[in-house]
Amino acid sequence: LQTRYGRINTDRVMRSDASVRLDVGFGMHYTPMPKERQEIGAAEMVEVTKRESGDGYRFEAISADASRLYTYRADLVEVMDADTFWLDIDYGFRIGGQQKLRLRAIDTPELSTSAGARVREAVTEMLAPVSFVVLTTSRTDKYDRYLADVFCLAGATTADEVLEHGVYLNQRLLDEGLAGKW
Repeated sequence: LQTRYGRINTDRVMRSDASVRLDVGFGMHYTPMPKERQEIGAAEMVEVTKRESGDGYRFEAISADASRLYTYRADLVEVMDADTFWLDIDYGFRIGGQQKLRLRAIDTPELSTSAGARVREAVTEMLAPVSFVVLTTSRTDKYDRYLADVFCLAGATTADEVLEHGVYLNQRLLDEGLAGKW
């Protein structure tokens, strides 16, 4: 599989006649304060970081395509079956929420089968030593689950570390014969 991920806290700037908002994904938007709007300026995409003082955010205009969007740090809530999870996602701006996600481009056996139960257990064991995952997503499937590429790394402390050195879970399941492509 071709990996697909961007950088954490990279948002598209959306403009209308009366407002500026940042698309943080999952149908959610952040409305910048007037001082923040000045910092955003004419940018079409920004990378957002917390100010060292803890007082607000810093917005850096970046030049990139939409593939840099929709990458998040998340805590695993539940492995539903081997390719479907509940995750508690950090959307940025001290906003988070739980989402049901399905791994993109792969299919694992149904949970109602012995193979499905075995693969679910294998995935649960793979994720047990991981304190968080990094995911990227941009669209839903026919059941309104976001399709995701998931990356993990035991002992990691930052999302950048996971993206640089982590395991691409979707591909690992294919490589180990636990999933097929769809």
